[in-house]
Amino acid sequence: MRLGKTHVVKNYLLNEPEKTKCQWDRQKLIDRFDNCVTVFELLPNVVRLGFYSYWPDIVMTDRELRNNRKRINKLTAQPDAIDRAVETLTWMQQKNLTVGERKLIWLRGHRVGWKGVAREFGVCIKTCQRWYAVALDKIIHELDGKGVRAN
Repeated sequence: MRLGKTHVVKNYLLNEPEKTKCQWDRQKLIDRFDNCVTVFELLPNVVRLGFYSYWPDIVMTDRELRNNRKRINKLTAQPDAIDRAVETLTWMQQKNLTVGERKLIWLRGHRVGWKGVAREFGVCIKTCQRWYAVALDKIIHELDGKGVRAN
């Protein structure tokens, strides 16, 4: 499959190739899933209610506060990035994707190497890459059919 503006997309319902003008390609889709995983890593952790410590707060001197550089300010995700990530997750719920394809896309979004993915599925690396390409093509076909714009 050529990565470009126009390529052949296989119609999975009729098993016929059709020539379409596509806005999405594999690299745009991969970048979108990578951004989705990054956004969810930037979200704050869940705080459990009801936990309370009876230990007194530690009072530090100014010198101890200056030397205490363990605290790193965590960046937070922007609202528009969260919206794009949620939209990306809805693409994973398409009816034409199998559970294995969803898991494969999610593992690759988490930057798991091909060797780890192949070990997870119990097949060779080339088979996983082929399944990944087919899963991305299914999503591209659905997105172009619905007219979702690539931004």
